[in-house]
Parts: sequence; C-alpha cells; structure tokens
Amino acid sequence: MEKDERMVDIGPDTVKMLAPYITGAKFILWNGPTGIYEQGYNTYTGQLAELMSKSDAKVVLGGGDTVAAIEQAGVKMDGDVFISTGGGAMLEYLLKGTLPGISVLG
Repeated sequence: MEKDERMVDIGPDTVKMLAPYITGAKFILWNGPTGIYEQGYNTYTGQLAELMSKSDAKVVLGGGDTVAAIEQAGVKMDGDVFISTGGGAMLEYLLKGTLPGISVLG
C-alpha cells in the first residue's frame, strides 16, 4: 500500500471468505459496520448483512452505526435478530454481565 492510500472497507474477497461461516453459523454477534460507512463505504457491510438475513443463525447486532449502515444498504433483518443501538454498552454488558444502571436496580 502506498503512503497516500488507505483502506476504507473490506472487499469482495473478504465477503466470499466469510460467507460459508455466516451461512453455517448458529449464532452471530456483530458490533460496528465494516469500513468507513459515514463516507459512503457501505457496500460490503450491506453484503454481510444480506448474508446474515438469509442465514438461520440467531443474530445480535450492536451499535447505532451498525443499524444505520444496514438500513442504508436496504437490508431487512428479519428472523431471530436482537438489535442494541448501544454497541459499546452491549459489549460491556456481555463482558461484565451487568451495567452500572442495571446493577443499581438489582
């Protein structure tokens, strides 16, 4: 890669490599879009979402940016899908088993 170049998204080879894993998965945890979707690099995020939407896996999506990127790609995530718009909070909950606001209630 040249000094003035940058990587902005995954590519078709990565989608092709991940496709059999997504198709055969029973559970998928996804937090954050691939690439710099805010600058329009959303093609492959959409392709991954499309693969997930067709799989039989239980899918957990984390992050408002992930949700926005999937919606921008026009993919409908039907089926066994849980969406958390708080991606960082979701990851912290999965790591620690609680969050400060939840532990106060308990």
